Amino acid sequence: MSLATLNKAAKKPSSLIRLALADLKKCEADPAYKIDMDNWHLPISNRTGSNTVCHVCFAGAVLAKTLGASPFDDVTPSGYLLYRTPDEFHSSETAQRIVSLNGFRRGYVVEAVYLGWYRENGHALDKVSKNILKKLRKAFPKAEFEGDTLLSAIEHKPLAVGGSYRTKDQRVKFRRNMADMARRLAKVGL
Repeated sequence: MSLATLNKAAKKPSSLIRLALADLKKCEADPAYKIDMDNWHLPISNRTGSNTVCHVCFAGAVLAKTLGASPFDDVTPSGYLLYRTPDEFHSSETAQRIVSLNGFRRGYVVEAVYLGWYRENGHALDKVSKNILKKLRKAFPKAEFEGDTLLSAIEHKPLAVGGSYRTKDQRVKFRRNMADMARRLAKVGL
């Protein structure tokens, strides 16, 4: 997989979420990875140092499987640039899309859409968030909205935060909610 795959999938938030769900499934099946929503893409050795497993979150699964980060590399988006990675990762747009997945995972849909698809193009937050909120009100008609600001928009829960991805039930709920979020976003053209 490659940056081209991510760029093709990332044309809309819904398609990026679907890609991340597929990558998450691949990481769950790969013994080199452990799903840990507290770490982007972090190799951690056991106490004896004889076994290293890379801990990845929802976005980290995309770093691992679509972008091909090695399970031995510590990869994090920082300042909207990805460090300690091959040169193709050094794209602000790519990093913003990776960061947006973290927002989707946590339920901050407006924030995620803005960061991943509007911020770099210089769009004003207040204008964009109003436009996004109109679409999201259609996509999530029963959700509560508090004003039209980025940080108080909607939370589509339950999602995976911290250790809330440990049990089979939590994993199933997370994947189901993310698939539902992608479906709803696609329905309104996002």
